[in-house]
Amino acid sequence: MSYNNSYDLYNERCVMMDAIPFDEINARQLAKATEQIYLGIFKQELKPEYCEAIKVQDNPLQRAERLAMIIH
Repeated sequence: MSYNNSYDLYNERCVMMDAIPFDEINARQLAKATEQIYLGIFKQELKPEYCEAIKVQDNPLQRAERLAMIIH
C-alpha cells in the first residue's frame, strides 16, 4: 500500500480569497474552479440569533389568546 505525497500539489493550487464573493453565481464559479482551489468564505448571511428570532415570534398577547382558546 502506498500513499502519494500531495502536499506540494495543494500548496501550489490553494489560494486564499481576498474578499467574500458579491453574489451566489460568482461564489459557485469559484467553488467549481478546477485550476485553483479557493479557500475562504463563499457566502455570508446576517441573520438574527435563534433566541432573538424566538422572542419576536413568541408574543405574550398571542400566548394569552391561545390559552383562552384552549380553556374555552
